[in-house]
Amino acid sequence: QFHHPKELASALSIEVSEIMELFRFKSQGEVSQMLEAAEFRQKVGAELADSLFLLLLLSRECGVDLREAFSRKLELLETRY
Repeated sequence: QFHHPKELASALSIEVSEIMELFRFKSQGEVSQMLEAAEFRQKVGAELADSLFLLLLLSRECGVDLREAFSRKLELLETRY
């Protein structure tokens, strides 16, 4: 019942914020050091997986083929840069 585009987009935003929270107020050096720890990488991986899951659900609910959309985006970026 909560798999409507609006709710999924909101949940995705929250999950991405949780990724950001892991890195907030850290320098590049601190982030590099944190990523050396397997436990921290697991936390990052869990948040990335949550975000990916919601992104895939959202794309399905919106009828968007992500593979095709990504390919088109890469082509556009190639012409720009």
